Amino acid sequence: FALESQQPVKDFDFLGITLQYEMAYTNVLQILYLRQIQYLQENDYTPIWFEDLWHVEDFSKPVILVFDDGYKSMYTKLLPVLEKYQCKAEVAIVQRYSEKVGGMHMDLDEVLALNDSGLVALSSHGVNHVNVGEWGVDYEHEIRDSGIWMTRTLKKAPLTFVYPIGGSTPAVQEVVRDNYRFGVKMVGKPFNTSDDPTMVYRYFIERQTWLGQYAYMLEVAFNDPSINNYVPRSRG
Repeated sequence: FALESQQPVKDFDFLGITLQYEMAYTNVLQILYLRQIQYLQENDYTPIWFEDLWHVEDFSKPVILVFDDGYKSMYTKLLPVLEKYQCKAEVAIVQRYSEKVGGMHMDLDEVLALNDSGLVALSSHGVNHVNVGEWGVDYEHEIRDSGIWMTRTLKKAPLTFVYPIGGSTPAVQEVVRDNYRFGVKMVGKPFNTSDDPTMVYRYFIERQTWLGQYAYMLEVAFNDPSINNYVPRSRG
């Protein structure tokens, strides 16, 4: 499977949002979202979903914003910013986290609110958020059953599986290919629609990334995609 369009699509990943960070810097977190998404809009970048890749040629400078792990801040802080700018984003959720009530992750009601917003496409991040590339992990259960749960819960099958910790193997990729249209890795390079859709690499935006760095990474990604992204210190 490969889309015909050869236009590169950059995928930016906001990771590392922990409970401690959210508690200490709640207002800062929302300001970061606001400034980064405002920058995209003011500089003619177009946030899209993975499902938009089928007609990616329709968009000016397309990017995909991916938020991992389904933290509660994605409902309390991110969603209001998306609504303010009518901006699309992808949120990868973990089944076990969403079935809990309380804690640092969104509960099912909050997940459903994102799903109904018309701005968020939900992706699978596994049943338990384990590295499906590690020996001994029941990766078929993690990949297949999380998608079945999302389909039953959201009344829509997810298109994308986001590899927890970025781990994968050829066997894992085959299971992803059988159950989803896209598999999303960690960092590395821009994604071209002629690439293997189960190996979509991303650019990593850390919590402390300031706006000048963010702008530079976008510029490099679109104008010199041969320069790979740096390796993050935290994992998602």
